[in-house]
Amino acid sequence: LGMLSDDTVPHADTILAALAKHLETKLSFGERDMIIMRNDVGIRHPTGELETREISLVVYGEPTGFSAMAKTVGYPAAIAARMVLDGKQCLSVSTKHIITTDAPDRDFLALGNDDTSETMHQL
Repeated sequence: LGMLSDDTVPHADTILAALAKHLETKLSFGERDMIIMRNDVGIRHPTGELETREISLVVYGEPTGFSAMAKTVGYPAAIAARMVLDGKQCLSVSTKHIITTDAPDRDFLALGNDDTSETMHQL
């Protein structure tokens, strides 16, 4: 791992941080993460008929960009935080139905950044 080489030590605030920076360069393989999620949703129609629908999500991280985890967890958390800071209405635990992003009474894409909004729609 080059621990005993004559290479210069990466600048960092602590010895542990310098070691982490050194290992990042030695152990990086350019891999990307992937998230796979599948939900089976039961729907009861007003007629009493039961229907099951499948909802699937597959998201790939980018080797030189955002990870799949950042896209699927980081963006929604940032949106929720911005909504709270801007005093916008957020979903509460008492909500008993599915609210989609195109609901007129909710402002889900509240970051104000068109690039982020487009990315959220792509997810």
